[in-house]
Amino acid sequence: MKKIAISLFVLVLLAAAGRSADAVTVSIRFFEQKIYFLNDRIDVKITVKNDGVEPYRFLVADNRVFSVDFDVRTMTNRPAQYHSNFYQNLRNSMEPVLYREISLLPEEEYSLVVSFTDFIALREPGLYVIQALFYPNLFVAESASPITSNKLTLNVRPPISSPEERDFVEAQIERSLQREDLPPDGVVSYTLHARMNNQWNRFFLYINLEKLYVNSFLRTRAAQDQFNRLPEEEKLTRIAAYKRQIMKGEAEWQFVMLPDSFRIEETNYTRTEGTVRVRQIFRHPDYTEPRLYTYYLERTGNAWEIVNYIVEISGPGS
Repeated sequence: MKKIAISLFVLVLLAAAGRSADAVTVSIRFFEQKIYFLNDRIDVKITVKNDGVEPYRFLVADNRVFSVDFDVRTMTNRPAQYHSNFYQNLRNSMEPVLYREISLLPEEEYSLVVSFTDFIALREPGLYVIQALFYPNLFVAESASPITSNKLTLNVRPPISSPEERDFVEAQIERSLQREDLPPDGVVSYTLHARMNNQWNRFFLYINLEKLYVNSFLRTRAAQDQFNRLPEEEKLTRIAAYKRQIMKGEAEWQFVMLPDSFRIEETNYTRTEGTVRVRQIFRHPDYTEPRLYTYYLERTGNAWEIVNYIVEISGPGS
């Protein structure tokens, strides 16, 4: 039988307080607003607030598994309750449960940060809805009554092995959140202005690097088919390396040549595909060189992306 270090004095004190769960709210939020991958540590901040008019007293265990649990469900409301070994070992331990008493005056709050992944071991990536269960009298039996929190949506992405791949994926996700719904010629103008100001993050904002890599860098059908058969992890590694090559001028050098000025000549697009013809002027020490570029774009989600380009006319020195 589990030994619980709770004094009769405290139990009587809590009963005498006549507290009601209706006078208390428990809320949760992610401690860090970031992109989470499978097997990442996910910290959650839990806040207990006294919304009543009387002091509110409760217990908090040193081992948080006796004060907190999580309900986890899929987006179709199916339970996905995978308690971790760490959680189960602590809950089944025969050690005494040490605790302290907290007293909140009206409008006061008490917060603690717990590692969600200490409680729940998610087995696969996906979208989940999580809710905290807070036990003000500790979890001493299955009949213990919790206070439930608000619900959060947790997006867990497939695991990434290397730091470089992780940085690349995070940048791609953040990019999709920053983009505006610009027309195709607006996307090309934005990209060229970013290049003229050496703003690499802005330059890549509307470029689909994987499609540019396949369409422009690989070019041949055999090379493209070979790339498409690669595992997703290997694809990410290659695209991350390709991006570094572009920034160093080792790949797509005509794409990243620094123009002195440019003029949109023609724009054509349907609902899903577009082309933008641009006359770009490059200034050299002894002459000025015009080049006519055609940029190919595709509509992805709520934004147009550059997926390929060709240089149709090259002036002297090309």
